[in-house]
Amino acid sequence: MSTENSNASPAFTPGPWTAASGPGWKVSVTTSAGAKIRQTTDRPLEERQANALLIAAAPDLYGALESALQLIEDLTPCVKQGSIADYQALNEVPARARAALRKATDGGQ
Repeated sequence: MSTENSNASPAFTPGPWTAASGPGWKVSVTTSAGAKIRQTTDRPLEERQANALLIAAAPDLYGALESALQLIEDLTPCVKQGSIADYQALNEVPARARAALRKATDGGQ
């Protein structure tokens, strides 16, 4: 999926997602409607909780990255070569952001 000029919504379950520990030491990620995204019992509790928080943040992270990518792409033409010390990094960030968004939507293909 290209993020350029794309008005289509991602195919994943829309957020917000929340993480919570439940009975039996299970850690779950659910939608605001109560649909289960992920539940795990196979790792140490602290790791499960950290993983659940990261997974629960995924829709927000995706949206923030899309917004950041758009801002960078909009501002890049305004930045003249040599006006900032790390112009090369500014050129690389959009490619990394697009790759991360592709990974989230189609496995990076």
